[in-house]
Order: sequence, then C-alpha cells, then structure tokens
Amino acid sequence: DACKAYLDEANQRGEDDPRSFKFLKRGTIAVPMRDANGNLRNLQFIFQSGKKRFIKGGQKAGTCHVVGVSDVWRMDGELGDVICVAEGYATAASVHEATGLPVVVAWDCGNLRAVGDFLRRLYPDSLLMFCADDDRDTDATRV
Repeated sequence: DACKAYLDEANQRGEDDPRSFKFLKRGTIAVPMRDANGNLRNLQFIFQSGKKRFIKGGQKAGTCHVVGVSDVWRMDGELGDVICVAEGYATAASVHEATGLPVVVAWDCGNLRAVGDFLRRLYPDSLLMFCADDDRDTDATRV
C-alpha cells in the first residue's frame, strides 16, 4: 500500500526534516493526496478534534482523494457520468453517502479549479458537480 510505504519512509526521516513524524495518535486518520497521475504526493491528517494538517513541504496544489470507488485511484477507467468535487473529506464522505456518486476531495476552495481542470481532461464526458462548502457564517480561523 502506497500510504504505508510513505508512512514507513517518513518515520525514518531525521528529526530535522520538516516532513518527519513518528506516530499517529488514536483517532487520527491519514488521507492520501494524489496527483492527476495517481502518484502519492502528501497526506492530510484529520485529528479527533477536527483539526486538519498536511505534511509540511508536501504538495497540496493539484492533488485530491477519491471517495466512493473500490480502487485507490482509477486513471484507466471512468469514474462515472457524474463526478462530484468537494472541498474537504467530511463533505465528500457526506455527499457520497447521500448520493452514492464518486466524490473527489480537493482539500479547500483554492484547489477546486486545479482539480476540476484535470478531471475535465481525464473525464471529458462526465458531468462535474462542485459541492463547495458554505463557510460564510463560520469562523475560518478555527480550522
């Protein structure tokens, strides 16, 4: 598994490497962040408290994660007639649970365009449905 290999390699980095970490606490999940070619580029950690972090120095722009397909990343086939794109993992999981459609996680609103652009190139016949968060009444500083 690519994530396990990435974590194993990261655990062997020196303490002075800004991408190093030693363990994940109980209740923390690691979400793989892949580029348009399916290559693992980074991990997003979602803590039990709801806080989210990326590995410092890792790529975020142009990466995503797919919720609702059996394969880790399906570059050789179709994701479907309709592909949803959501900002965060929780929104993507909720959209998938409600619709049964594949949902691509873009991490934040600043990455929606890059993810949408490569999805359009990869799946020109699919309808892209953007499921953006409505953050206007929330305190953006708490995330």
